[in-house]
Amino acid sequence: MTAPPTIAPEPAPGIHVAGWRLVRLLAQGGGGQVWSAVDVDDPQAQAVVKFAYPDTQAALLREWDALLHLPIARLPEPLWPVAGGGRGLRALVLHRVDGV
Repeated sequence: MTAPPTIAPEPAPGIHVAGWRLVRLLAQGGGGQVWSAVDVDDPQAQAVVKFAYPDTQAALLREWDALLHLPIARLPEPLWPVAGGGRGLRALVLHRVDGV
């Protein structure tokens, strides 16, 4: 039995990522993990941070590229990529949409 993939460093509540503080794990699957987060300077501002496992970073980069090409009217808020220290795209920060 192989061990499940990991994200290094491992996301955890309270960790800061690109100005956002991770609150709780919302979901995880074959591609990575999705965390709820709040702005470090404005806790009322909410986001989700989508982390990629090392072997799925290329798919996350394709997702980022596809999101950039959507008509701007379809995007609820700006998106931010988070680089992984020379290891490629590590995460996407997306504004949280209520009910999703």
